[in-house]
Amino acid sequence: MKERRLAQSTVEFALMIPLFLGVILAIFDTAHFMATYASIANGVRSGARVATVTSSTDTQITDAVVAAVVLANTTTVRNTVAITCASSPGGSFSTCATRTAGNSVKVTATYPFAWNPLFASVFAGFNLGTTTISQQATMTVESP
Repeated sequence: MKERRLAQSTVEFALMIPLFLGVILAIFDTAHFMATYASIANGVRSGARVATVTSSTDTQITDAVVAAVVLANTTTVRNTVAITCASSPGGSFSTCATRTAGNSVKVTATYPFAWNPLFASVFAGFNLGTTTISQQATMTVESP
């Protein structure tokens, strides 16, 4: 009788371990996604804070975004940073050469987050692969 229980336990273990490992992978990969998402959000906020100074350049703003980003490929983030301005609150945003006090400035960055292939294959029905993280921060340019 003991041998039957041992065999039953082994079969149950063999059936449950893939599910258990899938859940663990899902937890870790979701945590990695959320940390990357928060990191990109923090980066664009940092860039927007630098952009509120009228003398800041686009390079300084982009450097501030990249410096605040962790857990993401900084080259990819650097290539996707966009800086736009609006001449009035609630106005439409467009590319700006200079920033004037009282105007709004918006810093945007995107990042293609690639899910762990093991996790994506376990949950293939959910169509995982790459998820684009897009964050933006808008602030008002301060007077010098």
